[in-house]
Amino acid sequence: MVDSLTQDWTATPANHTRLAYSTPSRVRDVHTQMLIATQLKHASNPWTRFQRLMLRSPLAAESGLVIARARWAHTLFMRYRIDIVFYDDWRRVTRVSHGVRPWLGLVWGGRDARGLLELPAGAAQDVEVGHTLEFLP
Repeated sequence: MVDSLTQDWTATPANHTRLAYSTPSRVRDVHTQMLIATQLKHASNPWTRFQRLMLRSPLAAESGLVIARARWAHTLFMRYRIDIVFYDDWRRVTRVSHGVRPWLGLVWGGRDARGLLELPAGAAQDVEVGHTLEFLP
């Protein structure tokens, strides 16, 4: 099990690398070699997870929000569209939801989802299921 407060996002020598310990500030799609976000925020406790992006201004073009240990997301109380990338323990993408409308309700990441990345609409256009995410300092 991975503890959200002490997650390590660095790679280990194993074939399938699990999340590890530190606070990443950037995320890259390993398959396309493109940076998806360069200014990550983290929702690691119950209050920040509840708040997420509700009633806030839209995300900047290069920013994103990482929510560890989450299998679903909602867009209640949001005023803008977002892309949501769900990933498993090995940072493989399990689902990508593009342009999720505000006030939609719940978006399920799937049984294998262990975390998610909320991005401005259009930021995840090249991310596909099966790609691997790399979290960088």
